[in-house]
Amino acid sequence: MPPDQDKQSKTESASQHKLRKSRGEGQVAKSQDLSGSVALAIGIIMFGIMTPHISKEFSRIFTTIMFDFNFNLVSPAGINLIMINIFKDFLLLAIPMVCAIWIGSFVTCAAQVGFHFSTKPIEPNLEKVDPIKGFQRLLSIRGIVSTGLAILKMVVIALIAGSVLWSGTNTMELIHLNDITAILNKSASMIFELTMKACIALIIMALIDYAYQKWQFLEDQKMTKHEVKQEYKEQEGNPEIKSKVRAMQRASAQKRGLKQAVNDADVVIVNPFHIAVAIKYDREEGSAAPAVVAKGARLLAARIKEFAREADIEIIENVPLARALYKEVKVGFEIPAELYVAVAEILAIVFKKRDRRKGL
Repeated sequence: MPPDQDKQSKTESASQHKLRKSRGEGQVAKSQDLSGSVALAIGIIMFGIMTPHISKEFSRIFTTIMFDFNFNLVSPAGINLIMINIFKDFLLLAIPMVCAIWIGSFVTCAAQVGFHFSTKPIEPNLEKVDPIKGFQRLLSIRGIVSTGLAILKMVVIALIAGSVLWSGTNTMELIHLNDITAILNKSASMIFELTMKACIALIIMALIDYAYQKWQFLEDQKMTKHEVKQEYKEQEGNPEIKSKVRAMQRASAQKRGLKQAVNDADVVIVNPFHIAVAIKYDREEGSAAPAVVAKGARLLAARIKEFAREADIEIIENVPLARALYKEVKVGFEIPAELYVAVAEILAIVFKKRDRRKGL
């Protein structure tokens, strides 16, 4: 099926099972730009906060190197020690910034996809280096949108840079400054303003990108009606098999109920081959009339007779009475008055035999 036709046939929203499966394979809705923009903003903010401390440390290191050491008297091993100490100082300065950037990136990723780890995206995959596949991805809607966002970012950053660097207020202040320290401070302030505005713009565009990535991900995860049915079969079992199982369970339940009903009967009146009707009369409870507790034709009639033999229930052949009872009386209902005499005669015979056996 062609890709466009296949996509058109995917009209059903992705099930939770498919979303979980895709998540396990590392396929999630995520904007890489959002994490990078937040990390950049945090790095700039941390640098602004730590600038006084960084300046102080740089001044101390520079003073130590230039004035506190006599390099004529220092051995190569001593110079190595000095460089190691300087590296440690720079490392201590960088650790808070790196940790803040890492925590910001981690929180941003977790906010997008939750706490999730998968090695699937970094596993070797020849399709990732296939030039044809790469060209197709570049010309896809996702690739076009990504390219458009990249161009938009460059345009926005250029406009922000122009508004800050060529601002009339900033230009006038720089022109009237004579002290080198003031010029450096003003330049640093302009750079900080530029980078913060750029970061805010990048974060806004990254949020737009994230919304698009989430929408595109859900579109890509849509399923065809056939896929929904196949997944249901895998998760819940084949409906045809389940239907057969339920039918067998109902038959088993009916069989247990039928057997119990026949066991409670006083007599079974048969056709003799095609019809069987089980009759019960509660003499002790003073029932008004006998009632039909089970009836059936063909296979069900054979099953009733089988249960009657197992329970030692009397089976009496009476073709017209069996047909009349089967046709006119529902299970659980008392027999009509016109059949009283015929049924009473049979019950009298059955009860006499039963009493005789008890007397023995």
